[in-house]
Amino acid sequence: MRRYDQSLGMAVSAKTYGQVGAAALVLFSSLLVWIVLKEQSSIYQDDYMQKSAVFLPYKYKVEYREEGQGETTEYYSFVTPDQTVTGRPKEAGNARLMEAVERKIEAILRRESDLYRYGLLLVYSAWCWRILRNDPAPKDLHGIALMFCLYFAFSIGGVWLDISQDAEQIGRYLSRL
Repeated sequence: MRRYDQSLGMAVSAKTYGQVGAAALVLFSSLLVWIVLKEQSSIYQDDYMQKSAVFLPYKYKVEYREEGQGETTEYYSFVTPDQTVTGRPKEAGNARLMEAVERKIEAILRRESDLYRYGLLLVYSAWCWRILRNDPAPKDLHGIALMFCLYFAFSIGGVWLDISQDAEQIGRYLSRL
């Protein structure tokens, strides 16, 4: 059933609004699921901390062990697709290197979140474009949805390039340990 929409100045079906609303509901529920998954991948205990990527094979763990005279020593473990470093103590000679690896893995975790978010927004934009292309709505809406699709597609490519560059740097850092 079509009705006349005063704001658009044409007849629009109510089905279109329902489909766009369903797409928005799916987008928001997917973002909530992502937040839960991301929070589950980080573990904080009294004696160790662990962070891992949800979909990518990167993880680091810091264990805090008490040594002889009440001093606490940090032991680092890193997991990447190419190498695994287990239980290396943080010493003066390798402290900067271990902190650099930790920062790069943190950057990959943030970029993985960006990758997932841009992917969801790309799917949402494409879904809205598909819904709107069959409706006699103003053609500007079609162009805007298509522009969003292109923007999010290029954003995914840029984030993936950043992840691959960080992965190369992590490999170089771990080869020095």
